[in-house]
Amino acid sequence: MGKNWFPEQWKGIVPIRYKRVEVSAAEILALETTAKELVAKPGAGKVLEFISAVFHYKHGGTSFTGGADIIVQNETGTDLSGNLANTLLQSGADAYAILNALQAGVVNVVNEALDLFNSSTTFAAGNGTLVVHVAYRVHDFN
Repeated sequence: MGKNWFPEQWKGIVPIRYKRVEVSAAEILALETTAKELVAKPGAGKVLEFISAVFHYKHGGTSFTGGADIIVQNETGTDLSGNLANTLLQSGADAYAILNALQAGVVNVVNEALDLFNSSTTFAAGNGTLVVHVAYRVHDFN
């Protein structure tokens, strides 16, 4: 095997990357004012493509109250996913959910992170946590 071990048909394919992110109860409570970074800025001339996120809510004994739906956005606030219903965090047990990328022509921005955000109402109480598995690509235009 030499340097070019990829078969010809795989050249130009941008691989899917995965990242596991833990979101604490304090971070969930602060999501309306402080977005949680899921994937860091990729660097100059690079664009992140959000593919999906799988959520595991670990109920901590006290369910969250209030709150609004949670979404994946880029840093400038463009929605990249559908909504994760706030009822997931209000449930009295562990739960799972999947968010996929929006299919419409979402315009993303060069060198911006992927963030988890609650756009309108702060969660109150609650002590559970979220584990988020994010699937994404890094497109390098350099």
